[in-house]
Amino acid sequence: MSAIFFEPDPRARRYAALCHSVALLGCILPVVGNLLGPLVAWVCTRRIDPFVAENGKAALHFQISLHLFASLLALICWLLGAAPLATPFLFILVYLYSAVIALVSAHHALSGTLFKHPKLPRFLR
Repeated sequence: MSAIFFEPDPRARRYAALCHSVALLGCILPVVGNLLGPLVAWVCTRRIDPFVAENGKAALHFQISLHLFASLLALICWLLGAAPLATPFLFILVYLYSAVIALVSAHHALSGTLFKHPKLPRFLR
């Protein structure tokens, strides 16, 4: 995970942190909250500043990738017959990981750096 430095104003930093931290809605509304939250935040704030647009895309990419990864894990558990035991545990781990990364990314955004997730596929340009 690398950080790219920008010189955004404090308002742009707050909006960028919002794009990351709104993914915590996934803890309240599983499956849709962590995807729709960053999507709505990015669409509404992307024209404010390039720093906000980049952070919003990074948050959305991470949440999409995490959702696909969790879906793939659930499918594998179901195919192996371990769904009743392993799936709830795996989803708890995925949501905890998502919450931690959202908070770390929001902290980076507030300090003026872009938190990049290097090994994730790019869905948006």
